[in-house]
Formats: sequence, structure tokens, C-alpha cells
Amino acid sequence: MEVMNTVLSAMSLDYPAEKLHVCLSDDGGAAITLHGMREAWKFARWWLPFCSRYGIKTRCPNAYFSGGEDEYNHHKSTQFIADREKIQEEYENLKQGIVRARENGFHGERNSWKRWNHSPIIELQWHGMDGVKGPILSGTNFYINRQSLFASNIREVRDFKEVKNSFGLDYQLPRSMRKGADDYPSLLEDTKVLASCKHEDDSKWGDKVGFIYNTVVEDFLTGLKLRCKGWKSVYLSPARPQFLATSPTNLNDLLIQNTRRSSGLLGVGISKCCPLIYGPSRMSFHQSLCYAECAFFPLFYCLSLCCFATIPQLCLLSGIYLYPEVTSSL
Repeated sequence: MEVMNTVLSAMSLDYPAEKLHVCLSDDGGAAITLHGMREAWKFARWWLPFCSRYGIKTRCPNAYFSGGEDEYNHHKSTQFIADREKIQEEYENLKQGIVRARENGFHGERNSWKRWNHSPIIELQWHGMDGVKGPILSGTNFYINRQSLFASNIREVRDFKEVKNSFGLDYQLPRSMRKGADDYPSLLEDTKVLASCKHEDDSKWGDKVGFIYNTVVEDFLTGLKLRCKGWKSVYLSPARPQFLATSPTNLNDLLIQNTRRSSGLLGVGISKCCPLIYGPSRMSFHQSLCYAECAFFPLFYCLSLCCFATIPQLCLLSGIYLYPEVTSSL
């Protein structure tokens, strides 16, 4: 409905009618958009003359009818009040018609339905990647079960030497992850060792244990490897905000962050962990495509951005028109 109000506002501009054209672009080609435009055109046959006749300044129907009495205080005639009530009635019919079509689904003329040209349609709407075992782990504001990072490695450990090589710790701390910390006497001392990060030396931390460190997008690569091990993720959006991330506040920080993220994602895409090569044998093909889209997005984004940054300027300098003139035919 907001789109139709915008269209009506543009059509109501105080501008020569022969020079005013309103074009609505709908990449999805939704039938409800075409239906809404037709209904808005019908309402415009009432709305435009009304605005011109009484000099209405607020040309957006929704803003006009919800703006109180100030707009038409100067029009006290009976004819104006009758016209306004008629216009408001037509506008309510427009809103109800569009809302009803959106809720019930708009499928065009029912008389044109045939059994052989209208096959059954089943529509499933998932929230992002929920249909392929959940969204990716990228960015901030996500929680990871520690067993997903360590449990599979703990089960593979057989002796103290393997524990030392994998975790850089004695066997008690990894075992406490599975059995609990109640029977772990040296918990406090080993916690101090963990806080110093010295346990990571000469171990598999950052490679096969915990987060993957050998990339600037450790969250993305760690999530990819967890997904290949069969772990799932769940999208959670509680009503009460939890942890809120921060964004760059100036252009320099924004460029640095985007460069880091883009180079890191593309680095994963061209490495041995490429989702299209590393993924299909370990997870579903659809999951691999989702991760590949994220990994190779900087490449396609860079190409389109370079074209956008150079082609219009070159055309402007060369005197080449990118768009047809108003008086020319398409």
C-alpha cells in the first residue's frame, strides 16, 4: 500500500501532465503489484481532479486523510465536504482491495484457468537458510556449543600424548567437557593457563581445534567446517534485544573493514576449503551453494562496482546517453 501511495503522490505532482510519466519497476514481476497499479490508476481518476480543484498541497492520500483537519479548514463548502467524503470512501475501497488481494493471493482472471495450463503450485517460505540446516556463522551475535568445537576431537583422543598435541592441556580439562567440572580438582589452575593462551603453543588450536585462525574470516571458515561435520544452526530473534554489534562510523573504517572481509571470504573461496570443492562431499549441495555465494560474492560485487564507477563517467565524457530521452521512443 505504501508503494501505491508513492505512485499516487508522483502522479499528483504540480507538473505538466504531458511531461510526467510514472514507471514502477518490479524485478519479481508479482501479479499483486500489477493489480495494485491498476487499482491505483482507477483511484487516480478521482484523486487527481480533487487535488487540482481544491488546491490540495498534501498529495499523498494516506498522509492527507490521516493529517487531521488543518488541510481542509479553508474549504467549508458543502460541495467540498461531499467530494472529500466520496474520495475517502474510494480510498478505503482501494486499501481494502489491495490488502484482501495480498492476504488471499492474487492469481489473475479466474476465467482463464484451465486444468492443463494451471498446474498446482506449492510454495514453501523458509527464513533465510533455515531449510538447509540453518544460517551460516558469519559476523557477530551467535552462540556456539563448545561440544561442536571440541567434542569430536575429544572422542578421537586415545592417550595423554594425543591430548597434549591436540589441546596443549592435560587430559582432565578436555574430559571435563563431557563429564562436567564437579570432579575436576585443578580447575582453577588450568583456567589460569587457558587465560594466558600458552596452551595453544605446539597444539592444534586454530587448525583442528576451536576456531580456525589461519584466515581473517575465522567465523565463516569455522562455520563451514562445523557444517561439514554435520552440525546445525538455528536462527533466533528474541523480542528483547540481546547483544548489539557496532558498525563503522566513518568512510576509512568502512573501507578497511570491507576490504578485510572481502579478501578473507575470497581467500576461502580459492583455497582448499572452497565450498564448491570441500563442501559437496561433506554436506548437501544446497548448503555448498549458500557458502559459495558468500565466498565469491566479493568477486562479483567488485566487478559490478568497477563497471558502475567507470562506465557512466566514460559515457558522460564521450557524450553517450545511457538512458533514452523523454521525447525519444523506446
